[in-house]
Amino acid sequence: ISVFDVLDRILETVTDPALFPNLETVVVAGFSAGGQTVNRYAIAGRFEGTLPYERDFHLRYMVLSPSSYLYFSPERDADGDGIFTIPEGGCSEYNDWGYGMESLFSYPSGTGETTMREQYPKRFVFYLVGGNDNNPADPSLATGCESMLQGPHRVARAEIYFNHLVE
Repeated sequence: ISVFDVLDRILETVTDPALFPNLETVVVAGFSAGGQTVNRYAIAGRFEGTLPYERDFHLRYMVLSPSSYLYFSPERDADGDGIFTIPEGGCSEYNDWGYGMESLFSYPSGTGETTMREQYPKRFVFYLVGGNDNNPADPSLATGCESMLQGPHRVARAEIYFNHLVE
């Protein structure tokens, strides 16, 4: 069972009108590694499309200071110059699940790449990163090649990811 299955179950429970009849808003939030999880769940999560009952509530996703992001295409802009290209050499798994849309494990594979691409723009996802979170030597910063292809630190990675989303 994946963490995404667990999130689906939690959301099914808290949005059950028999349990919480006055619920208006649910926020799924995560910081750092939790932010990475929320970023990926906002893209691949199935809950919103499988509500077992009619319910009027708002679902929001808060992605806070993740160390990496899930990209929809294989192009990256590692140096932040605004030019997205396919990276050359040395990091063959940079576009695998967690960083990109290849080698999906069972949950995102069950959602499907087409559905992920279609549902994500309809979701309310907020990305927050501290302006001073720009230390490339931060010991909690992911420094594998897959992450480094997304930028040198969290602020740069957030800015580059934003450009990826709007292109």
